[in-house]
Amino acid sequence: MWSDMKTHKDIFIKNKVVSSMVHGAAEYEKVPESLSESSLDENVVPGDLAVPLSADSSQLLAIKASDLGLSFVLDGPPGTGKSQTIANIIVNAMYKGKKVLFVAEKEVALDVVKSRLDSLSLGRFCLQIHSAKANKKDCLLYTSPSPRDRQKS
Repeated sequence: MWSDMKTHKDIFIKNKVVSSMVHGAAEYEKVPESLSESSLDENVVPGDLAVPLSADSSQLLAIKASDLGLSFVLDGPPGTGKSQTIANIIVNAMYKGKKVLFVAEKEVALDVVKSRLDSLSLGRFCLQIHSAKANKKDCLLYTSPSPRDRQKS
């Protein structure tokens, strides 16, 4: 991964979130003020989001922001539902046919989100590449295009 980052740094820096981290100043669009907890009823149509785990208004706001492709930081003390929100964000993205890369500083965070996905019978769609058990061959096999995808290109 470090090699890829060094080799492709010019591509990565074009991403507004990455650029913001490198330069230490927000260069991405923040969640618009029109999208707030108090305006969720106007901005979220039931059925537009796949939210299998319970979510309060602040969690639903994060799920909607993610669905819109907005960049944001999900922050909060332990026990405030971050892993549940992240699991809902992942499920919604999968529902919309998107691929998700979930990265966390601590392995326990990865495990908790994976456990939530397992409880929904969706854990089988996860490729865990953080543990000592992971190997490059499995990762390459999993992420390489399928024969059907290769025919399209």
